[in-house]
Amino acid sequence: MAGALKERQNAKIFVHESGQNHAAAMAATPAKQVPDKPVRLLLVDDDVMALILMAKGLRSLGYEVDEAINAESALKCAERASYDLGIFDIDMPGMSGIELAAEINRSGKLPILFLSGQLDRTTVANATAERPIGFLSKPVSVPRLVPSVEAAIASARSIHQTQATCEQLSCARRSESVWIQPV
Repeated sequence: MAGALKERQNAKIFVHESGQNHAAAMAATPAKQVPDKPVRLLLVDDDVMALILMAKGLRSLGYEVDEAINAESALKCAERASYDLGIFDIDMPGMSGIELAAEINRSGKLPILFLSGQLDRTTVANATAERPIGFLSKPVSVPRLVPSVEAAIASARSIHQTQATCEQLSCARRSESVWIQPV
């Protein structure tokens, strides 16, 4: 039995009409390895000094950071590039960070970490309605921000991996049969 479990960890799922090992294939969905690449962040804050300091600190730690001074600039960035995480100030003139998150997530899904100096119930309720991956109260220093960024990235990757696994399992259930080929 231990040999079979070890084999399952190093297996690929194949759809095949022979009907072999359907149950084993369901249990053998290997984790997708994420290549080591710099984490791309979209940082949005109307406070220029806070934006510069956070961006500089995050870059010094190896993150790739695009900065936007307002939601309109952030939307242009999001059209040109893809990001691992958006870090949005909530309170900005014009379009708020909450509205920005809603707009960006209409066309795709970007994990959002909200920043705000306002922690009233209404602001928190409106922010959580956009399903952020995190929420930090301002002022925020880089040493305080980094653990939240790392946790948000890990959570987003885990959610993405779970969704991919569900899609694989759904596809396998729709097929006539599934069998496993060890790697």
